[in-house]
Amino acid sequence: MAAFGKSILKSSSGLMIATMLSRVLGLFRVVLEAGILGGGALAGAWQMAFMVPNLFRRLLGEGALGAAMVPMVSHSLVRDGKEQARQMLTVVMIVSGLVLAVLCILVAGASLLAINFVERQDTQLMLRLIPLIIPYALFICLVGVMSSALNSLKVFFLPALGALSFNVVLIAALLYLASVPWGKSLSDAANGEGDFRMLAFLGYAVLLSGVLQFMLTLGLLYFNGMGIELSRSLFRRYDVLKELWVLTLPGLIGAAALQVSFIVDRLLAFSLGAYAVPALNYPDRLIFLPISVFALSLGMVVLPDMSREAARGNMEKLVETMFFGLRNLLFLCIPVAVFMLLFRVELLKVIYMRGRFDEQALQECAWSMLFYSMGIPFFSSIKIVVAGFQSRKDMKTPMKVSLLCIAVNIILNIILMYPLRQGGIVLATVISSILNNLLLLLILRRTLTQSLPLGGLLVTAFKYLALSVVLGSGAVLWYPYFYGIIELPSRFPVDLVPLAICGTAFVMVYFVVSKLSGSEEAAGIMELVTRRKINKGD
Repeated sequence: MAAFGKSILKSSSGLMIATMLSRVLGLFRVVLEAGILGGGALAGAWQMAFMVPNLFRRLLGEGALGAAMVPMVSHSLVRDGKEQARQMLTVVMIVSGLVLAVLCILVAGASLLAINFVERQDTQLMLRLIPLIIPYALFICLVGVMSSALNSLKVFFLPALGALSFNVVLIAALLYLASVPWGKSLSDAANGEGDFRMLAFLGYAVLLSGVLQFMLTLGLLYFNGMGIELSRSLFRRYDVLKELWVLTLPGLIGAAALQVSFIVDRLLAFSLGAYAVPALNYPDRLIFLPISVFALSLGMVVLPDMSREAARGNMEKLVETMFFGLRNLLFLCIPVAVFMLLFRVELLKVIYMRGRFDEQALQECAWSMLFYSMGIPFFSSIKIVVAGFQSRKDMKTPMKVSLLCIAVNIILNIILMYPLRQGGIVLATVISSILNNLLLLLILRRTLTQSLPLGGLLVTAFKYLALSVVLGSGAVLWYPYFYGIIELPSRFPVDLVPLAICGTAFVMVYFVVSKLSGSEEAAGIMELVTRRKINKGD
């Protein structure tokens, strides 16, 4: 394996660990939410309200602003040095903060006004919660901008650890609600006021977590010599604002269209009944655990490297870096997708089946997860494929392709949601993601001077898919024999032991067989895990 490949794996491994910690805590948080809020109207009101600040985070913090900051800072570091990059970041933070503050005020006012025009109790709950938690959007979007700047400096692990604060604070709030008597009885209060007090308590926890994460990330900036320092000259940096606008606008349009699609998904699901929105959100948390750990981590690591190669004009190295990331991503994500598809009911039972989460909620979630699982490799690969454009400051092409795919997604939503319910909404998303990947790769092949090893990538994907299907089928056959092999207290799910045994065996055999068959991806990851000394001259 080339030295640059080992460097990417080493950098991404720390980020994967931090992201894994955050996502595991996030999953535990959602498990607590499922037990306390259930899988019906109360959970739907909370999830729809929290969707609003999350929309800002995806649109700006991790979307257009975050994507624009990496090539801006990376190119500035190569061209002008660290001081100019720091000034650029300061200008972006000031302008972004002002714009976000205005947007938060407008959203809060619109929500309070809309309460007068709705009658459904869960919709009223949602609208009352939005003004309370919308300031979180300001903090988390600025965190996204700062984290992107830190990533450009190849600082990955500590910014990712900052995300733990959100889950730690929310878990503490949920445990408090579950333990104190008044928390258990809130939902029984008259006129739904108890439900609002319960959700408002969670809303205050969200705000606290945003402030904590902002302060931690700001401290990291100062520690790495990129601290925010105000001066009069900064307000004359029109060149920064112009570049930010040019790079952000296409990404903002594409991200906005993507979030419109996301909102349409949830609104259509909301119209299907009380169980539909949670049936999308609970499996979504499971599905995006591996996507966040593998795809976002690798994507965040390869984008700064690809941006530097683009600044140097080395397209061959850029393509090599991108496809190295894609091969390793498919190696990790394909078996996860197969295992989750085959054991979706068992996974949902072990993780969510308690408290208010009943059998109907389980079946509705399992139906969504069937289609979600199929999309894991495609949801993951898009993170790296888009980096092939962003690293060259080409934000317009992904935007145009995204708009087309989003239109396809919305049309398919309407066609498929009636025969397949929320499963049709998920299937539409999977199909549009496949189309998005395909179109972007075809455009890259046409526009880059370097040839793309697409054939080799397909062979790699089919090889790992075939191995995963064979091993997964074996796990399904052996699964019933592990019931009762270890006696656990009655409070533990009966599927916990067989699922743990089959999952562990599946992973171990997959890695061993891949390594024995000569897989470079398996060799590289296993070398990293076992911490062998890497030969710098390799």
